[in-house]
Order: sequence, then C-alpha cells, then structure tokens
Amino acid sequence: MWRPAIDQQFHKGMSIPTVILDSPNRPGEYICGKTEADEETSFYCNSNHKIRIWKYRGMTEHEMAQTVAHEYGHHIQNQIGVEESFRRMLATVQSDHRADRILHKRYEAQAECLGGFTFKYLLPEMADQFLADHDNGPEGEDINDTHPSYANNRMWFQRGMNSITSCDSWSAPESEVL
Repeated sequence: MWRPAIDQQFHKGMSIPTVILDSPNRPGEYICGKTEADEETSFYCNSNHKIRIWKYRGMTEHEMAQTVAHEYGHHIQNQIGVEESFRRMLATVQSDHRADRILHKRYEAQAECLGGFTFKYLLPEMADQFLADHDNGPEGEDINDTHPSYANNRMWFQRGMNSITSCDSWSAPESEVL
C-alpha cells in the first residue's frame, strides 16, 4: 500500500521489511544486535529492515496487528528520511535528557500515527473495534519512557486511522506527545 506513494514522492524503490515473531518459548533471534534481542520487546531494526514482534502470552489479534503496524510505521520513517533526520536532531540534544526524550516521543507518536493509517487501510473491519477495546489505559506519562502516554499514543493511532496528513508529531504541542 505504501510503495506507490513512496516511489512517486521520493523517487526511490521501497524495501519490504521482514517480520520475525518471537515468544517466551522461542529463543530471541539476533536481528539488530545482541542487546535488543535479549529484551522482551518489539522493535524495528533500520539497518537491515527487519521487524521483531515479541508475542507475549495473552496478546490479542488486534494487539499483534497494532504492534506490527506501529513497527512498520518506523520502516516508513526510515524509507522517507525521517529516521535520518531524527538521529541528527538527537545528536544536537545529547546532553539534555528531557529534550532527548521529547524527540523520542515525537518519533514514536509519528510511527503510531503511520501505524494507525496502515491498520485502517489493511484491516478496516478491525480498526474501530480495536479502538473500542482499548478505550482506557493508564493515566499520565513517564518522561523517561520513549513513547507517549497511553492516551496520547491512542490519539496518534486514531489520527492516522482518520488521515495520513495528521501525522506531523514534530510540530504538535508537547502536551500531545508526552
């Protein structure tokens, strides 16, 4: 679904990421270095275009689809140059922990929004039900976390489901990415 737009807008071929499922019953695969593979988490490896999904016990079909869509959002960021710009911005704030975390939260919010767009496009019959099932979550935010609060993350996902043009987390008010 993304290839025609990226090929046309950025005049380059888009790579397709590999998705690897890991679980507690299966040893982690080293796809982006040993430290990431040792963690029980899902992530996107920009150096080799691989997505690792950590399938935890009790993970629903909706949660798995949302996680894949979010990590695919990071792949889109990589393909259109956002990842590279993000790394350059991080280098300018390396001694400022708060600024570093805000940049991470903006980056993750945009991936969530791109994931929402992907989710709605590929699984329209599941999209509204996913939002209804995940209406409530923990309140507040943790400045040390790299992701927005539950409520803001959900907001960005829903924005993406409504329109790709609403995924500019870089100029959004800080309150929307915390």
